[in-house]
Amino acid sequence: LPRLSPLSDAAAPIEERVRSYWDSNCSMCHGAVGSIRATWDARYSTPLDGQGVLFGNLSGEAELPAGSFVAVPNDLEHSALWQRARSNEPALRMPPLGRRRVDTEYVRLLEQWLASL
Repeated sequence: LPRLSPLSDAAAPIEERVRSYWDSNCSMCHGAVGSIRATWDARYSTPLDGQGVLFGNLSGEAELPAGSFVAVPNDLEHSALWQRARSNEPALRMPPLGRRRVDTEYVRLLEQWLASL
């Protein structure tokens, strides 16, 4: 069975570490709960091209810049994943509850991953 990789495992590919983070921190809602306003699947078991991440449509997030998608290669401003990960604003941050600080290690790795695409 596949094993998730921690963000700090420099021996693992960046994409594997980012997708592992999504599985352990986001998939309990994104991909598992059909009743939420989410258009992407964070489960590691779903292949990247089936997750709806790259140029994935959003479900009407007014607080994000026009032209935003779930993730856009080399475009942090229009990547909702990055915008939400780096924010502590209650209306923007993800997850919306239970988080008081930005996970800077994840944000840094997400930036690297988006730049590598």
